[in-house]
Amino acid sequence: AVSNRPLPCQQRAPSRLESMPDDILVHIFSYLGHGKIITTKEENNNSGAATTTTATTIDQEQLLDVKDACKVHTQIATLSRTLRRFCDDSNNLAQIFGLLNADFDKFGGERNTGGAFDCDVLPCIVWLCKYNLRLGLLNIHAEENELDFLTNLIRTAETSQIRHLEVILYNDRTCSSASLNFHRTCSGGRERRRQEVGDSVTTLKVFHDTIARECPNLSYLSVNGRLPAQRDLHENWKKESFSPTLFSMPRIRWMKLSLGFMHGNNNNTNNINDDLDVDHNMYNVFWENLPALERLDLGSPRTYDLCKRGMHVQSPTLKVLHVGRLPKWCWVSCKCPSLQRYICVGHPMGNGTRPNLTPEQWATYRDGDALYPRSMIGLDVPSSCECVMEGFSRRHYRELEWIVAMIGEAHAVAAAGAQHEHEH
Repeated sequence: AVSNRPLPCQQRAPSRLESMPDDILVHIFSYLGHGKIITTKEENNNSGAATTTTATTIDQEQLLDVKDACKVHTQIATLSRTLRRFCDDSNNLAQIFGLLNADFDKFGGERNTGGAFDCDVLPCIVWLCKYNLRLGLLNIHAEENELDFLTNLIRTAETSQIRHLEVILYNDRTCSSASLNFHRTCSGGRERRRQEVGDSVTTLKVFHDTIARECPNLSYLSVNGRLPAQRDLHENWKKESFSPTLFSMPRIRWMKLSLGFMHGNNNNTNNINDDLDVDHNMYNVFWENLPALERLDLGSPRTYDLCKRGMHVQSPTLKVLHVGRLPKWCWVSCKCPSLQRYICVGHPMGNGTRPNLTPEQWATYRDGDALYPRSMIGLDVPSSCECVMEGFSRRHYRELEWIVAMIGEAHAVAAAGAQHEHEH
């Protein structure tokens, strides 16, 4: 006779874990990693008046990587149907993981074999956008023709709590087919809706405006800064291609800027770009309206753009200025009344500035001695500001004469150009 009793697999009672309410499960699984915002108060005594400012930071060491969080989610969801239902709730995941560390460049593979969007990164980004999880840090290096994808990523993911954002674009590589396939799959309906309403292709200005709108709590920003290669195009560039909303955000304290120029079809391969015509004050547009900026790091991926060029930095709030990532022979003067530390590369192929010491002063100089502004060329900063020239040695004294002359020539050319522009 055939028995009507249920099979053993149908008699299994739900486990205690499966029978628990969602809030208890959230509490249990949250030990896996939960990034939080840390609020600190700082006392300022500027101008004799004591004031208290509140700063919010994120302990990056406590943030769970997106890649690890994605694996944890997958493993929990495969245990049972009940846990899969629990894991499919975006609110539950947001409470478990808190703020996530989306440092895609850390595990994105070599850029010459697929860029930041390789087979490890793409599933994590799809998962991140699907569940709309909160980010505390975003670091991604991509190709310039993937601006549409990056803009859609920032719009889709929950980025309002991001404090640390680094998005660097390169234009010397071709777009990977994997990222294009992902863009068609992940953006889906949103991309079709954008095409229906006739949105134009994303520009750097649109991308920067999107960052300013979607990431209002940034305290660290690392992006590209592009200027026109000719000074007569500067005003038109400010109106059409510059994002004043991004470069006036009130909470940015540290900014890393990768400077470059828009050359059009110029394929100059020389070490020095003789066609570049810019005013040494033009660069200030990127930081002059950042009221909380305390540290500025300047660099440039194109070695010939700023070679033998002068640059002037002016900021009332800046405390640290690091220009060591600029090309060789890019000379940087500054007027910063709050500056505490100026850092450049001091060997003959370096940048920044140099001390203009007398032979008597050189006779008593020892490698490693602290250098202060009274002996440095082009620095209008407090007398207590420390000048660090990495790689500088007393043996470079013989090369110093022509380097000092080169600095003076670069600033003289820049000043003459600025005067000519003012007269016209």
